[in-house]
Amino acid sequence: LINTKSGLMALKNMVECLAYMPPGSLGWSYMEVRTALTKGDAAMGKQWTCVGKAAESPEESKVVGKMGYALVPGAEWDGEICYRPMIAGGWDLTIPKDSKKKGAAITFLQFITRPDISLQIVMDPNTSLDPYRLSHYTSPVFRALWPTAGDYLDAINANLDKGFPDLLIPGTAEYMNALTYEITQVLAGTKDAKKALDDAAKAWNEITDNLDRETQKKLWNGQYDAMKALGIVYKEWKD
Repeated sequence: LINTKSGLMALKNMVECLAYMPPGSLGWSYMEVRTALTKGDAAMGKQWTCVGKAAESPEESKVVGKMGYALVPGAEWDGEICYRPMIAGGWDLTIPKDSKKKGAAITFLQFITRPDISLQIVMDPNTSLDPYRLSHYTSPVFRALWPTAGDYLDAINANLDKGFPDLLIPGTAEYMNALTYEITQVLAGTKDAKKALDDAAKAWNEITDNLDRETQKKLWNGQYDAMKALGIVYKEWKD
């Protein structure tokens, strides 16, 4: 899918967006984007859900009451708008296998993930934890936390409904690093978009072969089958 017509269209769209981005923003990380949004220096951004809470915190934000939330924009394909917002997992609660207090650790994890306790945590603008329980999204308390908190939660839900999960197979970091390297060159204006995607596809094939192609195919199909079992099914984009 990398160097297909749809992949090239997506990359060219990223290049077109550069004209509307703040100077120097190609070098920004999470914190710079968050600061630009909460200080009112950027009108729009695609960010982690915690920034929505931060934008409504008077201690941090200059745009309290002015922030909107929405489904990440899609792209028109065959007369339809196709949405592919990323579902990027990252929060984990784990217990070391050599822990001498596994029972206490399990009790603690059960405590902080309880519906009532976890709700307090995810509502706090000082935490970066995203709402993750169904009860978080339907909580009357959370939905009344600020005037548009309901819109905020509904927008997150809309993105989850359309979202595409991270790649979760061996080699993921290698695949993403190779793709990021090529995309960065295009955004920096040092490489042609089609050439970059062709090179990324070549790199992915090399990574796949190094890890054993048949094994990788089986692992990816396993992930995709699990996604489909959860209702994550997409219309195929044909070139």
